[in-house]
Amino acid sequence: MENFEFKIWFSKLEISNKNKLKLLNDFENIENIWNIDEKELRFCGYDNNVIIKLKESLYKEQLEKEANILEKEAVKILSIIEDEYPNRLRKIDNAPVQIYAKGNLKKLYEDNVAIIGSRNASEYGKNISRQIANDLSSDGINVVSGLAVGIDKFAHIRCFR
Repeated sequence: MENFEFKIWFSKLEISNKNKLKLLNDFENIENIWNIDEKELRFCGYDNNVIIKLKESLYKEQLEKEANILEKEAVKILSIIEDEYPNRLRKIDNAPVQIYAKGNLKKLYEDNVAIIGSRNASEYGKNISRQIANDLSSDGINVVSGLAVGIDKFAHIRCFR
Protein backbone atom coordinates (compact mmCIF):
# COMPACT_ATOMS: atom_id res chain seq x y z
CA MET A 1 0.00 0.00 0.00
CA GLU A 2 1.29 3.46 -0.83
CA ASN A 3 1.87 6.25 1.69
CA PHE A 4 -1.16 8.19 0.42
CA GLU A 5 -3.47 5.29 1.21
CA PHE A 6 -2.04 4.99 4.72
CA LYS A 7 -2.79 8.69 5.25
CA ILE A 8 -6.38 8.24 4.10
CA TRP A 9 -6.79 5.26 6.42
CA PHE A 10 -5.36 7.21 9.37
CA SER A 11 -7.53 10.25 8.70
CA LYS A 12 -10.64 8.06 8.73
CA LEU A 13 -9.86 6.33 12.03
CA GLU A 14 -12.59 7.23 14.47
CA ILE A 15 -10.31 7.88 17.43
CA SER A 16 -9.37 11.15 19.12
CA ASN A 17 -6.58 13.44 17.97
CA LYS A 18 -4.95 12.75 21.33
CA ASN A 19 -4.80 9.01 20.55
CA LYS A 20 -3.61 9.66 17.00
CA LEU A 21 -0.79 11.85 18.28
CA LYS A 22 0.13 9.19 20.86
CA LEU A 23 0.20 6.53 18.13
CA LEU A 24 2.47 8.70 15.98
CA ASN A 25 4.72 9.38 18.95
CA ASP A 26 4.89 5.69 19.91
CA PHE A 27 5.25 4.19 16.41
CA GLU A 28 6.86 7.04 14.39
CA ASN A 29 4.74 6.87 11.24
CA ILE A 30 1.38 5.79 9.87
CA GLU A 31 2.67 2.69 8.07
CA ASN A 32 4.07 1.35 11.36
CA ILE A 33 0.70 1.98 13.01
CA TRP A 34 -1.05 0.04 10.20
CA ASN A 35 1.26 -2.93 10.80
CA ILE A 36 1.22 -2.94 14.62
CA ASP A 37 -0.24 -5.96 16.36
CA GLU A 38 -2.76 -6.01 19.18
CA LYS A 39 -0.23 -7.25 21.76
CA GLU A 40 2.05 -4.29 21.25
CA LEU A 41 -0.87 -1.88 21.41
CA ARG A 42 -1.94 -3.35 24.74
CA PHE A 43 1.65 -3.23 26.00
CA CYS A 44 1.76 0.49 25.17
CA GLY A 45 -1.42 1.07 27.17
CA TYR A 46 -4.03 1.55 24.46
CA ASP A 47 -7.59 0.76 25.49
CA ASN A 48 -9.96 -1.64 23.76
CA ASN A 49 -11.77 1.15 21.91
CA VAL A 50 -8.58 2.27 20.13
CA ILE A 51 -7.54 -1.31 19.37
CA ILE A 52 -10.98 -2.17 17.95
CA LYS A 53 -11.03 0.96 15.78
CA LEU A 54 -7.57 0.14 14.42
CA LYS A 55 -8.67 -3.37 13.52
CA GLU A 56 -11.96 -2.23 11.92
CA SER A 57 -10.02 -0.41 9.20
CA LEU A 58 -11.25 0.31 5.71
CA TYR A 59 -10.64 -2.32 3.07
CA LYS A 60 -7.63 -1.82 0.83
CA GLU A 61 -9.81 -1.56 -2.30
CA GLN A 62 -11.77 1.31 -0.77
CA LEU A 63 -8.53 3.08 0.19
CA GLU A 64 -7.17 2.69 -3.32
CA LYS A 65 -10.40 4.10 -4.79
CA GLU A 66 -10.28 7.13 -2.47
CA ALA A 67 -6.57 7.64 -3.16
CA ASN A 68 -7.25 7.67 -6.90
CA ILE A 69 -10.00 10.27 -6.49
CA LEU A 70 -7.86 12.51 -4.29
CA GLU A 71 -4.85 12.21 -6.60
CA LYS A 72 -7.02 13.01 -9.63
CA GLU A 73 -8.32 16.11 -7.82
CA ALA A 74 -4.76 17.05 -6.73
CA VAL A 75 -5.68 16.91 -3.05
CA LYS A 76 -2.79 16.51 -0.64
CA ILE A 77 -2.91 15.08 2.87
CA LEU A 78 -0.51 16.73 5.29
CA SER A 79 0.31 15.04 8.58
CA ILE A 80 1.32 16.97 11.70
CA ILE A 81 4.68 15.18 11.63
CA GLU A 82 5.53 16.50 8.16
CA ASP A 83 7.46 19.70 7.47
CA GLU A 84 4.76 21.06 5.11
CA TYR A 85 2.16 21.06 7.90
CA PRO A 86 1.49 24.71 8.87
CA ASN A 87 3.37 25.70 12.05
CA ARG A 88 0.62 28.05 13.24
CA LEU A 89 -1.88 25.21 13.09
CA ARG A 90 0.53 22.79 14.80
CA LYS A 91 0.71 25.14 17.82
CA ILE A 92 -3.00 25.17 18.67
CA ASP A 93 -4.51 22.93 21.32
CA ASN A 94 -5.83 19.71 19.84
CA ALA A 95 -4.48 20.50 16.37
CA PRO A 96 -5.78 18.21 13.63
CA VAL A 97 -3.38 15.32 13.08
CA GLN A 98 -3.94 15.53 9.34
CA ILE A 99 -5.33 18.11 6.98
CA TYR A 100 -6.48 17.83 3.38
CA ALA A 101 -5.31 20.64 1.12
CA LYS A 102 -5.96 21.58 -2.48
CA GLY A 103 -4.34 24.32 -4.45
CA ASN A 104 -1.33 26.41 -3.62
CA LEU A 105 0.12 25.02 -0.38
CA LYS A 106 2.05 28.26 0.18
CA LYS A 107 -1.31 29.84 1.02
CA LEU A 108 -1.37 27.75 4.21
CA TYR A 109 1.38 29.98 5.60
CA GLU A 110 -0.46 33.20 4.82
CA ASP A 111 -3.43 34.74 6.59
CA ASN A 112 -6.50 32.51 6.52
CA VAL A 113 -10.20 32.97 7.19
CA ALA A 114 -12.45 30.23 8.50
CA ILE A 115 -16.09 30.19 7.49
CA ILE A 116 -18.02 28.16 10.01
CA GLY A 117 -21.64 27.96 10.98
CA SER A 118 -24.66 25.82 11.62
CA ARG A 119 -24.83 22.23 10.42
CA ASN A 120 -28.56 22.83 9.82
CA ALA A 121 -28.06 25.81 7.58
CA SER A 122 -30.99 27.87 6.33
CA GLU A 123 -31.19 28.76 2.63
CA TYR A 124 -30.12 32.29 3.54
CA GLY A 125 -27.11 30.94 5.46
CA LYS A 126 -26.10 28.70 2.55
CA ASN A 127 -26.39 31.56 0.06
CA ILE A 128 -24.52 34.10 2.16
CA SER A 129 -21.73 31.63 3.02
CA ARG A 130 -21.27 30.91 -0.70
CA GLN A 131 -21.19 34.64 -1.48
CA ILE A 132 -18.69 35.44 1.27
CA ALA A 133 -16.46 32.50 0.24
CA ASN A 134 -16.64 33.58 -3.40
CA ASP A 135 -15.70 37.18 -2.55
CA LEU A 136 -12.82 36.14 -0.28
CA SER A 137 -11.36 33.57 -2.65
CA SER A 138 -11.73 35.96 -5.60
CA ASP A 139 -9.62 38.43 -3.63
CA GLY A 140 -6.97 35.74 -3.05
CA ILE A 141 -7.85 35.13 0.59
CA ASN A 142 -7.47 31.55 1.76
CA VAL A 143 -10.67 30.00 3.17
CA VAL A 144 -10.18 27.15 5.67
CA SER A 145 -12.41 24.94 7.80
CA GLY A 146 -13.05 21.43 8.99
CA LEU A 147 -15.51 20.84 6.12
CA ALA A 148 -18.39 20.08 8.45
CA VAL A 149 -21.85 19.59 7.01
CA GLY A 150 -23.72 22.86 6.61
CA ILE A 151 -22.20 26.32 6.28
CA ASP A 152 -18.59 25.04 6.14
CA LYS A 153 -19.45 22.75 3.24
CA PHE A 154 -21.29 25.38 1.21
CA ALA A 155 -18.47 27.89 1.67
CA HIS A 156 -15.91 25.43 0.36
CA ILE A 157 -17.99 24.23 -2.54
CA ARG A 158 -18.05 27.82 -3.75
CA CYS A 159 -14.28 28.18 -3.38
CA PHE A 160 -13.63 25.22 -5.67
CA ARG A 161 -15.69 26.61 -8.54
